[in-house]
Amino acid sequence: MYRPLAFLSLSSATLLMVSCTPNTPQTRIANNPDLYQQLTPNHQSLVQRGQISKGMNKKAVYLAWGDPSRSSKGSENGKLFEKWYYIRYTPYYTGGLYGGYGYGGRGYYGTSISRTTNYNSELEAEVKFHKGIVTSWENAR
Repeated sequence: MYRPLAFLSLSSATLLMVSCTPNTPQTRIANNPDLYQQLTPNHQSLVQRGQISKGMNKKAVYLAWGDPSRSSKGSENGKLFEKWYYIRYTPYYTGGLYGGYGYGGRGYYGTSISRTTNYNSELEAEVKFHKGIVTSWENAR
């Protein structure tokens, strides 16, 4: 017997669990073992610690740091390059207690509490690639 509600509940619960999976180097390695096995032993060690170095390819950087928040392409001294940017989002909260008195045939007084979550974005790290290989990188402090 087909139970749409049970199926929907199970599907929703599965999606929620998958979306809550932490995005760590170990998770990315477990999900991409073939990519990890293609790396040199030195790069494997760095990836496990969430670190990168010059000479790594894009796959190694992905395993170590994940997908970039955004990327760009450009040219420098006649050579094409690509940059990956990692953005950190920090929440901050605004709001307060509001009240007022009004007339609408009879007087009333109302209060409300409001809280809004906003996010500041900051550059956390940047990686530069020439022909798919890391040539430089930096972390913001």
